[in-house]
Amino acid sequence: MSVRRLRAVLRALHLVPAVALVLYVYTPLADVESFRTVVQIVSVPLLGLTGLALWQAPRILARRRRRAAEPR
Repeated sequence: MSVRRLRAVLRALHLVPAVALVLYVYTPLADVESFRTVVQIVSVPLLGLTGLALWQAPRILARRRRRAAEPR
């Protein structure tokens, strides 16, 4: 997978839970117990992980390239 494709996938994975979080905050869906549970257990951690991955992607990929280039 190319770096551009990886970034596009991470961005999409970041935007979907962001929309769910916006719906949770600004609509009456916060009163629905199942939606609240999904937002709290799935969306918020996924936002954190994808945000970190987008932020640190250059460092992670550079480290992977260095490790792959090292002789074993």
